[in-house]
Amino acid sequence: MNFKRHKILNESGIRRIILRRNKLNEKFALSLQKTLAQDKYLKMIDLAGNKLKEHALKVILKKGMLENPSVVCIDTRLNYGMNEKL
Repeated sequence: MNFKRHKILNESGIRRIILRRNKLNEKFALSLQKTLAQDKYLKMIDLAGNKLKEHALKVILKKGMLENPSVVCIDTRLNYGMNEKL
């Protein structure tokens, strides 16, 4: 087994957060952005179907992704603010 792969698999921390179909708001988006800046274990966030508006999605996508390069996937489908520009 590759030593690096074994080390990555055994590190502690949350790898995936599934928050699909909840009624999350802009306040949650700001809290999530602050958390993303500090959590280096997280790889995937599922926020599909939460009725988040464009401003909340921008906060999560732009600031959260820029401050935390370890996140490789954020699913934001089926939100009010999701559009092609975002």
